[in-house]
Amino acid sequence: MHEELLTLPFSDPVMIVLVLLTTALVMPGLSRLVRLPEIVGLILAGMLLGPHVTGILARDQVVGLFASVGILSLMFIAGMEIDIRDFRKNRTRSMVFGVLTFFIPMVLGVAAGLGVLEMSIEQAVLLASLFASHTLLAWPVVSRLHISGDPAVSVAVGGTIITDVAALLVLSMVVTAHAGEMSPDFVAGSLARLAGFSVFVLAVLPVLAGKILVRLEGDGRLQFLFVFVAFFFSAGLAELAGIEPIIGAFMGGIALGRHIPPVSPLANRVEFFGNTIFVPAFLVSVGMLIDPGVFVPGGGSGPVADGLPVSGPLPGLESGRSTWLVALVMSGTVISAKWLAAWLAQRWFGWSASRRGVLFGLTVAQAA
Repeated sequence: MHEELLTLPFSDPVMIVLVLLTTALVMPGLSRLVRLPEIVGLILAGMLLGPHVTGILARDQVVGLFASVGILSLMFIAGMEIDIRDFRKNRTRSMVFGVLTFFIPMVLGVAAGLGVLEMSIEQAVLLASLFASHTLLAWPVVSRLHISGDPAVSVAVGGTIITDVAALLVLSMVVTAHAGEMSPDFVAGSLARLAGFSVFVLAVLPVLAGKILVRLEGDGRLQFLFVFVAFFFSAGLAELAGIEPIIGAFMGGIALGRHIPPVSPLANRVEFFGNTIFVPAFLVSVGMLIDPGVFVPGGGSGPVADGLPVSGPLPGLESGRSTWLVALVMSGTVISAKWLAAWLAQRWFGWSASRRGVLFGLTVAQAA
């Protein structure tokens, strides 16, 4: 029995949680010691702990649960901290930036996929949709610097809603078209479900949440539980509507945020619970996906093209040299596209270079 507990990879939930929590405790300090961002340190720790290096952890159901709750928590907290008045004030700029940060990566991504990586049109569009979307991975930094009320942050968040929803619609259409099920009815149905979900979460849920939170006033424990119930309800409802749950969690955060003062015990509990445990676990799980062996000729544990609608492997993934090419093209394209979108937005709005940096920093991360 004791030998099974220590067999790698750990399968006992107690040992898995112990490793995750210890990593969340130790890595931020080590990262600061070597002058690395904490986010990078946690991702590197996940790579070292994962199946491709030491094999201490497998990306099993326990890790998957922590990772799923982590990315949902990250998006919910980001939505919760948005001042809806600032959001409305900057909605036109958010729409402009959302269009820029969606179409520029889409165009450059398709061009890179077709011209450099020699993909099919389906592959190139799918790759470009990954570039167009982004994750607010840097939100903990925004919170720590207390700049969530800056217009650049509000615009970046508004752009996130637009570009992520659009990218996920493209993803859905590519998969549906590949399966031969694309039709005007499918497109109309998807847009109708998205509209119905948005109306409910942004118009109905805030009213219900406000009344329930008032009734529970004085019992912080029940208020906290209700917030998490509403959080997961929004994510689950989005999934039922055919939308990614991260979008549901984000919009749920916006809906509840107007009833949760930013400086309050309830806000502190929600942020502490998510940022201390689940968000670090998500970052560790991201690192566990990384197989450093693919950068060595003949290395790696399998094709990275799994899940793409292709009849064979992606071009050039058989050698470490071509893997470097794919990695450099993908990284270079997404960084260039997101920076160009931020630069154009800065020039359009007449903003400073610092605000351009905020737009770029919040929208360049690709993690979900």
